[in-house]
Amino acid sequence: MKKYPGQERVDYKFRDGGEYTVPLWVARWLNGYDACAVELKGKINSCAYPIHENAIDRVTGKPLIQVNEYRRRMGFESNEFTMV
Repeated sequence: MKKYPGQERVDYKFRDGGEYTVPLWVARWLNGYDACAVELKGKINSCAYPIHENAIDRVTGKPLIQVNEYRRRMGFESNEFTMV
């Protein structure tokens, strides 16, 4: 990962159930939040995949495909503090 242009890339490898020390921005990214994503109101949905909803438009009869929700694959849980 790298957050800013010119920053060195850092690779992280995680195993399920392990405890790791990471920078706060990495933990927030894993939880799908980035304060710099103002247009998305901070929700970037990283580590999540979309659940699509299929329907038919009653007026035109054309199919509608939209994202109904996002399901998280993984996340970060802090042992020291609560993130808001």
